[in-house]
Amino acid sequence: DVGLDDMQVSVTVTRDRLMAAVDLVADVVARPRFDAKEWGRTQPLWLDQLAQRDFEPMAVANVVARAVYFGEGHPYATPLDGNAGSVKALRLEDIKRFHAQAFRPEHGVVVLTGDVDDATARAVRTTLVSRWVGAKAPPLDARPEAPPAAAGPLRMAYSPTGMPGRLCMP
Repeated sequence: DVGLDDMQVSVTVTRDRLMAAVDLVADVVARPRFDAKEWGRTQPLWLDQLAQRDFEPMAVANVVARAVYFGEGHPYATPLDGNAGSVKALRLEDIKRFHAQAFRPEHGVVVLTGDVDDATARAVRTTLVSRWVGAKAPPLDARPEAPPAAAGPLRMAYSPTGMPGRLCMP
């Protein structure tokens, strides 16, 4: 799952398979392949999904609500999945650079639940941290402050499809 300020990777396994699962997750998170062919296939699919968003009233309402609430220029005003312009401009090198800065053990939190003892928890942490190489990453940008709620006129979002719309209040 990806949020505005976080990315979560979760796995549900039995205790006897925990370390194998952690080993796999650690490898995927710390050392993704970033395959150029895969990016060439994925980027057009992403653009297609964004184009479809314009025909989904609730999705349009959410995009407009965020823009109105946070205001132009605020990072949270941009849809989480971007827009056609940002996705078209995104290059594989941008993704690699972001990953190198953001996906670091010093930026992470490990949460374990279930039948896990202290020794296993330490082994999980060691496995996860051991996959990263290179210097410690610079601090991430601070989370932007939300603007104060503004009183004002109701804003409406219209769907280009003529489908019934929805009112979404931030």
